[in-house]
Amino acid sequence: MGAARASSNDHGASSSFAAKRSDRVMATGSPLHSAGRREHHLPWGTCVTVTPPPPAWAFREDGSLRPPSEIRRHKDGVEQILYLNIDGAHVTPGSDNPEQNQSHIPNSAVDIPAFDDAPFRNNALTSRDHVVYALSQWVTYFYAPISVKVTTRRPAPGTPYTMMLIGGSPQLIGESTGVLGIAPFDCYKDPSNVAFVFSEDHGSSLEMLVLTIVHEAGHTFGLAHIDQQGTIMYPMNPGHDAYWGSGQTTDSYACDDTQSQNDLEMLEFMLGGRSDLLPPWVEIQTPGQGAVVPSSLDARVHGTDNVVLYSVELFLDGASIGTQTLPSFDFRLQSLADGPHSLWAVGEDAHGNRGTSAAITVLVEANCSSLGTCAEGLGAVGDPCGRPGDCMGAVCAQTLEGASVCAKPCSGTDPCPLGTFCVAEAPTDGLTDPPAWCAVGSPPVVVRRGGADAAHDLLGCSAPGSNGGLTVLILVAAVLALGRRSRGRRK
Repeated sequence: MGAARASSNDHGASSSFAAKRSDRVMATGSPLHSAGRREHHLPWGTCVTVTPPPPAWAFREDGSLRPPSEIRRHKDGVEQILYLNIDGAHVTPGSDNPEQNQSHIPNSAVDIPAFDDAPFRNNALTSRDHVVYALSQWVTYFYAPISVKVTTRRPAPGTPYTMMLIGGSPQLIGESTGVLGIAPFDCYKDPSNVAFVFSEDHGSSLEMLVLTIVHEAGHTFGLAHIDQQGTIMYPMNPGHDAYWGSGQTTDSYACDDTQSQNDLEMLEFMLGGRSDLLPPWVEIQTPGQGAVVPSSLDARVHGTDNVVLYSVELFLDGASIGTQTLPSFDFRLQSLADGPHSLWAVGEDAHGNRGTSAAITVLVEANCSSLGTCAEGLGAVGDPCGRPGDCMGAVCAQTLEGASVCAKPCSGTDPCPLGTFCVAEAPTDGLTDPPAWCAVGSPPVVVRRGGADAAHDLLGCSAPGSNGGLTVLILVAAVLALGRRSRGRRK
């Protein structure tokens, strides 16, 4: 197993690089790239590898090393888990064992601190939850074509997974300033690796941190460096338009014992590919249905996907006002004319599947702020509610702790938006497998569904351009009456 270190001068694994097979010795050489910075490129660094003996199962009965076709550990339909450890850990030296926080990389025990999210906050990512969610979704996007599950929750005991420790500085494990990360490189002989990414050396660039994680995870999954500029596995940072590519390996053999590598083909060979036909779910989070708003305002869309929601396009009165991509889906609406306006969003996932939100209607009153007549409208999923009629989806769910929020159904392929969790409904009428809902708190959840007082029931939930859209305009006065109720909203 090798270990690839990235520093702030190059992007991957190259000042010393281990041979791909155990019968080759480690070759040591000078860095492939100078320390000079290039415009529009974020700084990266060199990698160094150290190779302990491979495990016993890597050999055939005659003592020869198994070829890659016999090494692959994951089969089709079984996801490789990439655990982003943002909570810190006490790491002890030894063979890689993420469950025991054990790694062959440090020479002595080390305490890796929890990920410090503060430098990465901005106007869109205002809390730790927002930063961590954006980080995990962005990493998921890059691995969307491959059978990889990215999580920030430690998997259950006995589950094979690779752990990426995110936090601290390289000095903690005896490395110099500027080293961004270090990862095992063993051509995926072991699906349970431990890698390190030092977030303190990334300044305030979340993108730089994401690309380090994706790059170092690539090494743990069997990727070498290639010579194609702009790609994730190129030894220099490709900037904000990084992509998986193909080319000649720059510092060693690829894992198929050649000197060329197609990143996605190699990942698919090692871990298996992923197909996805499920569309994303999207909802306009703010403003709410029936809101009374000034002529200029901010709109936010949230959503979920069984893999990752990549982009959102917002429509105002049938015309697109733009598209936002990860990590947040925020829009600025300006100089709207007084009167009713319709809004809806179209989300697209990493595989090109598209999902459309329910259309909402808002009433623009240019002077509502000074007059005190602005109103937030109905709540989105995760917003507080007192009854179903407070919610755009006409479902109000209360958990064991008594917290009531607007909810939607959820499952393993239909996850919950940020700030909510999939909670099982209390069994009723002998139901042994009750549905689950996006809510806040501990199960079971008590669900109240909308009746005659729910605006969603009155107006219907229809796609833009349907008869339901006309109903929204006709009944806007009724909606606005509901929207003017005073109640709290989650920011």
